[in-house]
Amino acid sequence: MSRAKRIVRMTFWMNNVALVALGVLVLGRLWALPITGTLVAMLLLVTSYWILAWTLNQRYHVKQRQSGMWYTDDERERAIALKVHSACLTGMTNGVWGLIALGSILFLVRFETQTLLLTLLAVAYLIAAGANVQYYYLWWRYDQA
Repeated sequence: MSRAKRIVRMTFWMNNVALVALGVLVLGRLWALPITGTLVAMLLLVTSYWILAWTLNQRYHVKQRQSGMWYTDDERERAIALKVHSACLTGMTNGVWGLIALGSILFLVRFETQTLLLTLLAVAYLIAAGANVQYYYLWWRYDQA
């Protein structure tokens, strides 16, 4: 397995951990979870990003992540990354437009403010989770070709 594929797999799983922690935080605020549950979720969120940064730096020797293609080593991986980024950007743009359309439709139906915001938050959460899965799947699919 190439270095880029290992980095993509690791960031995929760390993003999943972060999404679970964010979900627990939101549900904790909604259903009045004890403060320890919220604290554990916050620690999980911070720890997952710290582990991701440390592992990228120590295990994969990524020193700076300023360019968009910092994890690619050759032209083939760079081409795959450009295809995947293009598809994910299109998907996220469509997701944002869908979120705006859904928000305006729900606003016209005159839901309560809390119901409207929770619905939009749930859809935004699903868009973020879908983008994470789409990124991993497309990388795997284009890497097979």
